[in-house]
Amino acid sequence: MRSIIVWLTVIAAVAAVPKNPQRIIGGELTNINNYPEIAALLFSWNGIAYSQACGGSILNKRSILSAAHCFVGDPANRWRVRVGSTNANSGGVVHNVDAIITHGSYNNGTNDNDLSILRLSSNLVYTDVIQPASIAGSSYNLADNQVVYAAGWGATSVGGSGSEQLQHVQVWTVNQEICRNRYAEIGHALTDNMLCSGWLDVGGRDQCQGDSGGPLYHNKVVVGVCSWGAQCAVARYPGVNARVSRYAAWIRENSDKMRSIIVWLTVIAAVAAVPKNPQRIIGGELTNINNYPEIAALLFSWNGIAYSQACGGSILNKRSILSAAHCFVGDPANRWRVRVGSTNANSGGVVHNVDAIITHSSYNNGTNDNDLSILRLSSNLVYTDVIQPASIAGSSYNLADNQVVYAAGWGATSVGGSGSEQLQHVQVWTVNQETCRNRYAEIGHALTDNMLCSGWLDVGGRDQCQGDSGGPLYHNKVVVGVCSWGAQCAVARYPGVNARVSRYAAWIRENS
Repeated sequence: MRSIIVWLTVIAAVAAVPKNPQRIIGGELTNINNYPEIAALLFSWNGIAYSQACGGSILNKRSILSAAHCFVGDPANRWRVRVGSTNANSGGVVHNVDAIITHGSYNNGTNDNDLSILRLSSNLVYTDVIQPASIAGSSYNLADNQVVYAAGWGATSVGGSGSEQLQHVQVWTVNQEICRNRYAEIGHALTDNMLCSGWLDVGGRDQCQGDSGGPLYHNKVVVGVCSWGAQCAVARYPGVNARVSRYAAWIRENSDKMRSIIVWLTVIAAVAAVPKNPQRIIGGELTNINNYPEIAALLFSWNGIAYSQACGGSILNKRSILSAAHCFVGDPANRWRVRVGSTNANSGGVVHNVDAIITHSSYNNGTNDNDLSILRLSSNLVYTDVIQPASIAGSSYNLADNQVVYAAGWGATSVGGSGSEQLQHVQVWTVNQETCRNRYAEIGHALTDNMLCSGWLDVGGRDQCQGDSGGPLYHNKVVVGVCSWGAQCAVARYPGVNARVSRYAAWIRENS
């Protein structure tokens, strides 16, 4: 277990800017009557099961204000909005999302300009518990040490589960220069577009995981949108919000207009090629667990309550599952569970808790090189006809070009579509390494020798896709690849890319 990476600590305490929805600790329960303008934003990895992941504020009958970092890489249909309910995952009215409008200057590295507006597919109906928020205007001056309140359904402790009932907490605004200097200590820039709040040098009160995008109130006016911070409720480092008064014109312009919609799936997948959310079966057919007894469905929860299939994996032994590192960036182990022995993504079989996530020490989150993790289970698997260890390619496993390989998983069957509840598989072919390298070089992405390309080259229509990440690629029933990344899914010119398992035989053996 030597190489376990506790990602929550690394990302929050060192990097300070989270990649997962971040940012109520030290607060108390409240109800929707006190905050009729708040919205629970519900996310689904697979387009089937939705659970609360971020917060937002009602702008008008069709628009919700939230944080841009919640939505990076996500098509609009992966999100829904619950309004009029005290509870995160029940009650009120749920609306589909038609589009995500993200600030044109949003910086995913620093979280500057961290604002998005969700456009709903249908109008809200205002009631006593569904009302538009009062939003700070451009001349709203907010002094230091002012009492402000944050509200949301986020974690009540670092790495803990979300609150099913709405919570709120009183904190205070923090002087901008003090906050700027504190974050400079750990190498992070605070811009004038950001607003700090907390209980400075005391700690214990803050927003946390699951509160991202939710409101910060001053005298019932929304002055901040929950953005980022160094862990949660740390005495020395306040929470950081997007300062709403800096964006009054942008909010007014975009809460009713559609021209600046950013379709993030297209931007991330076609241009960036390396996704940040679990990515990457299209063109395949239904199969069952009897054909793939070594496959595992990996279940994720934003809030520690509702779990749904998000990635795939392969059984290594009774306590270890092989998957892709990019699935788990920023996640504590208790946000994941493993379902084995079932044809279905979200029912049947046996579900095991995850005790630890062991990630390859040379994993590069920017390029997805060395994209491997091993999940250590809290309890032993019991082998049956439909629960078996996989055959894993050894270091001398030579795989020629144009070989038939099969991918299996529960991922999307179309780009931006929903996952498949029943296991699917698809036949594709290995692609020459230099051909694949040159294709990806066209769009500025490096293919290393640790990667293996597969697809139906120059034809397309068959591939892994969203929700298949971490799942197996088989050659003669041997796992030769772990689903990693690609330019969208099933594109004729750009094959899918897997981690090449034979390059990691020693690491897998040592860490399983």
